[in-house]
Amino acid sequence: YQCDWSSDVCSSDLLDREYYHHDIAPGFWSFVDQQAEQSTLCSCRSVHDEIAVGSDWLTSWATQRSATLFPHLEADPSVQAQYARVISHVYESYDQAFASAFVDGADPWLVAIILAHGGALVTEETKRTQPNGARPNRRAAVKLLDICTEFEVAFVRGHHAAKSLGLRLVLDPTVHG
Repeated sequence: YQCDWSSDVCSSDLLDREYYHHDIAPGFWSFVDQQAEQSTLCSCRSVHDEIAVGSDWLTSWATQRSATLFPHLEADPSVQAQYARVISHVYESYDQAFASAFVDGADPWLVAIILAHGGALVTEETKRTQPNGARPNRRAAVKLLDICTEFEVAFVRGHHAAKSLGLRLVLDPTVHG
């Protein structure tokens, strides 16, 4: 599988078990499949691994798409080089416990992939609220979007990406309340 590197890379929070639950938003999941097939949206194996710890419909859905939506981009030497930059920065800039928690997840890989290949991060996470121009609190949990900002990685909220890519969720006229 080869992702188009002008594409968006999605984080695990976008593929949330509740936010776009498959029972109420099946069109969202079809949309994600379609975008993955068109190489306009992809993720990485680390995100897949975070999702795959469960035993629910999302785990099954992700496992069925492991090769297309979740390619093993972490194996790419250019991604590994960027990953080393990201984790080095995190360990130098944040308290050890918070840095370790961040590095143990998929987030630094997402940043590294975009640094290596371009695109934008699609996520529902938010930035830490801080005074204009202030640096992130280094004695608090590492926030993905703070790291994106520090590395000048573009990010977009899921609903903005979905809208720009043409997602429309419409009421099924065959369902009556």
